[in-house]
Amino acid sequence: MSIHLKLKSKHKRTWIKALRSGDYQQGRGDLMDHSGKCCGLGVAIDVLLDDWWVRIPEIINGGNPGWCPQSMLNRDDDPLTTIASEWFRKPRWVDQLDFWYSVDIFVRDIAEMNDEEELSLAEIADYIEENH
Repeated sequence: MSIHLKLKSKHKRTWIKALRSGDYQQGRGDLMDHSGKCCGLGVAIDVLLDDWWVRIPEIINGGNPGWCPQSMLNRDDDPLTTIASEWFRKPRWVDQLDFWYSVDIFVRDIAEMNDEEELSLAEIADYIEENH
């Protein structure tokens, strides 16, 4: 069951401000590519996660060098969904599995908007502001 997710207010304001700031060049396909361009989720990681970005070689990243938060390396679970789940308020009535499922859908939606639909960072900010 998918639920309507609400971002924690502070996280929402910080992420939207960063997406609209003009401080980030938009990239596609990676959280942060080798040149420092970020996708919409990469911007969130940069401003919401207190972590180090580490360089990842081509062999790990499907042929493309890039950058990744240290906490996402060497994990068996889906680290992006795990990290993103901290950005949302979980309603008490919602089962943990349903909550995780909904966060995973959100992560995939934002990635698709950035990479496939090629929405700008500002358009992604508008979507988040209006829907979450």
